[in-house]
Amino acid sequence: MQRCIEEEIVSLIKELYKMNISAEKEKIIKFLKSKKIWYDELIKRATKKQLKKTFPNLTKVMERIEAENIIDIL
Repeated sequence: MQRCIEEEIVSLIKELYKMNISAEKEKIIKFLKSKKIWYDELIKRATKKQLKKTFPNLTKVMERIEAENIIDIL
């Protein structure tokens, strides 16, 4: 099942903050503003395990790039 990026971000918010919010861009932005953070800070606060769980496809691509010694990402 494919998920949109908003669903993955909401999944990360649930992992980090134990809060359920709607996967609507406006709701996500409102939540981030309430925490005084933005997307980059949300991602920085996550562990590698949490990122793998919430962004499975993206982390697979990053690991593939890393494995090919193109760039150290994760």
